[in-house]
Amino acid sequence: MPVDCAERVRSAGSFRPELDGLRTIAIGAVIVHHFNKPWIPSGYLGVDLFFVISGYVITASLARRPATDFKDFWLGFLGRRVQRLLPALLIFVVVVCAAAWLLYPEPGAMVGLGWRSLFGISNIWLNKEATDYFSRDSEFNLFTHTWSLGVEAQFYLLFPLLVWLSGFARQQALGARKLSFMLGVLAIPSLAGFIHLYSSHQSTVYFMMPFRFWELAAGCLVFLAMNSKSSQNLITTRISTLDSPVLLMAITAIFFLPRSLAIPATLACVGLSSLLIVSLGKQGQSSDRAYRLLILPSILCIGMRSYSLYLWHWPVLAISRWTIGIHWWTVPIQLGMIASLSVASYHWVEMPARRLDWSGKRWLTNGLIAAISTTAMIGMINRYYSQYIYSGDLQKERRENMIGKIESSTISDQDCTWFQGQGPSLNTIETTFQRCTMRPASKAFPKKNPQHLYIIGDSHAGNYIALLPMLSSSHDLAITSLHVKALPPPLFTLPKDFDRPVDAMAQLLITRQVIERARAGDIILISRYLLEGTYSPAWVESVKRFTEAAHTKGASVIISLPIPGFQRKQANTKQSLDFCTIQWYRPHPSPECHLRANRMDLMKQIQPIHRALRELSRTTNNVKVFDPFPVLCPSGQGECSNYLGSKRTYHDGNHLNYLGSQLVGSSFIGFLVSQQLIH
Repeated sequence: MPVDCAERVRSAGSFRPELDGLRTIAIGAVIVHHFNKPWIPSGYLGVDLFFVISGYVITASLARRPATDFKDFWLGFLGRRVQRLLPALLIFVVVVCAAAWLLYPEPGAMVGLGWRSLFGISNIWLNKEATDYFSRDSEFNLFTHTWSLGVEAQFYLLFPLLVWLSGFARQQALGARKLSFMLGVLAIPSLAGFIHLYSSHQSTVYFMMPFRFWELAAGCLVFLAMNSKSSQNLITTRISTLDSPVLLMAITAIFFLPRSLAIPATLACVGLSSLLIVSLGKQGQSSDRAYRLLILPSILCIGMRSYSLYLWHWPVLAISRWTIGIHWWTVPIQLGMIASLSVASYHWVEMPARRLDWSGKRWLTNGLIAAISTTAMIGMINRYYSQYIYSGDLQKERRENMIGKIESSTISDQDCTWFQGQGPSLNTIETTFQRCTMRPASKAFPKKNPQHLYIIGDSHAGNYIALLPMLSSSHDLAITSLHVKALPPPLFTLPKDFDRPVDAMAQLLITRQVIERARAGDIILISRYLLEGTYSPAWVESVKRFTEAAHTKGASVIISLPIPGFQRKQANTKQSLDFCTIQWYRPHPSPECHLRANRMDLMKQIQPIHRALRELSRTTNNVKVFDPFPVLCPSGQGECSNYLGSKRTYHDGNHLNYLGSQLVGSSFIGFLVSQQLIH
């Protein structure tokens, strides 16, 4: 056993070594949870335990360093935080970015999250992207776990200001009481917001510091209560009599609660952790069984390395899921890698950095320079060289997954799609139409204005993405593709109480522009998510209105009927199957990649919308319906699958990949020819 673990107890002084033991409990719960969530469903609350401990330790650290000058106080505090956290984080980000470039075909967004973690803002980005921390897709992102570092970094900017304004930093007579009052005033709305908004705005509540402030403040208040002159009051006296082993077992039991009890489990974890810290500090240490357990050298060693363990365990598991998976036989290998990387980081990065006798200002200056330089290097490599570093078959990835850009065109997801307010500027919608149009491949146009195909819809319009180069090369046809995710067209008025006004306005403008631009002989294809319960008679009526407007311009409207949709047992249907492409590093994809559904059950689900749209087609001359279902699930099969033979045709549970889009596209071209819409 390393000497520093036992030395931690002997040289403790005013430091409380059992807090490192508590860190072991926290990191253990987090790692086990991330290995397999069903084993310990609420193990993620280990992070909440970390927050309470951090609040206590940071307040204790400032109490030992009285100051009279705000600048020195501020720079000293931030400098110590940089010294403690940034060196290991810098090495971690560089190494993990290199792994992302090697193993991930499109690492751009992931790498962006990595460099943002250097500045303590990765949690803001995750919230902006409405990331679900508990989703399967989040488990593949190598930097998802850095959200908690962002929460602490933002707390570190606010807390010293409170400490100074209260007078606690200058050891004023009422400083501790004022600081307690300030923390309480801020913690109450933080806690209320956490409870009230958790269900409706889980991403914001989970990732953002204002809704985590109360947890860190709990640790701060525990220290202030235990070290105030009136600390022998009735409350602390009663808490000190609580049985520490019982509290420790209760905290451990919370980790096994189902995630459906997230709010009460979080409250209990923070509350019991606070009580345990008080109990461990007030009782006689030599006679307390929980204390003796927590200061065992083996327990302390893990806790002292908890920061490195937290950094490195996640990418090891994320890369494992992306490549070989996590199985009973891989667990020893993965634990060994986590331990090796963490020990190396602790001994060769963390400890040498702590021994450097630099001033706070120097740490801040050098840290900022290092973070900016690292970000610049990462950005340059990611933009210009990442595609050359990738070790897999990039073309195969693009065929089997969603394609973000059509080659030899200006059509891309970034420029032709709207979602949650992100997308092209609505002030330049005409420019967007031009950018999102593929002209005929032939340079010798038979007409000045060739026949035009408009593809509009929600994200399911992307199911026809492969159609663009196919039609452009085989027919003198201009093709425009625009869509708004999770909001189907046509849209003639802005919906009331809709929480995505930019998206609604985009779909409204698309509807108007397509009608305005349509000419005689043009074709408008509408593709949207159409399964049971996802459409209404009002939508069918809006389609009628749209077709009437198109008819006056001499344009035909084609409505795409539903494709087979699949449910995944342990994940949302919209989570991608990118981890299913066979590569050298993934020779045997997970069984989760194969999705199946009974064909008759699927047909029953889509019968109502089939009847409604076919009736519309029967009564309206310029409306036709195209059915891609038989292409993806041929008749005579008992069940449908996201594979045709050995080839995967779906990107997720209800969106096609490029191969699936090619199959549907070929059938659609035949449909256009058979209907004499193109020649």
